[in-house]
Amino acid sequence: MASQRGPYGLAQVHGPTFARRLREVRHHFGLTQSKLAERLSTSQAQVSRFENAINNPTRRSIIRLAFALGVTMETLLAPPGGAITLTEE
Repeated sequence: MASQRGPYGLAQVHGPTFARRLREVRHHFGLTQSKLAERLSTSQAQVSRFENAINNPTRRSIIRLAFALGVTMETLLAPPGGAITLTEE
């Protein structure tokens, strides 16, 4: 995955690796793009842009995506096929 460390040491994610991973995690939970968008209070089109690597997510977007999916940020930043780690309730 092409990434660089940004503020606070959080990777700045670029390219199709994050897009594939986001789609993979969303599918793992049986969510549609529309349902995830609803959880994020955003549009389905925005989720699609992340999943198609049209838009790169900001640090804040990655945090919001992880929260909406109930997974750790590390899960979203892992390569496709990696373990899915749930956040602690």
